[in-house]
Amino acid sequence: MEKAYEFAKGRPENEISARQWRILIDPDRDLLGGFLADWEEQSAFSATFVEEKKTQIARAFDTIIELESGKKKPDEVRNSP
Repeated sequence: MEKAYEFAKGRPENEISARQWRILIDPDRDLLGGFLADWEEQSAFSATFVEEKKTQIARAFDTIIELESGKKKPDEVRNSP
């Protein structure tokens, strides 16, 4: 994940995508990085919690993929709720 972030960060005019990678993997946020950090501490979660996190993380990956493929413009990510 760090390599993907570094790659995105190194591409020209790719700041939004790189920022999305950082948010995704940040252990102090509520996506993949935070989930993995919490998992190390707690070692178990309810099935409902895992399903919700799975949905959130999948959406974050989808956003990155759409940015990288050009299907979504950076302004669409900046202005989304």
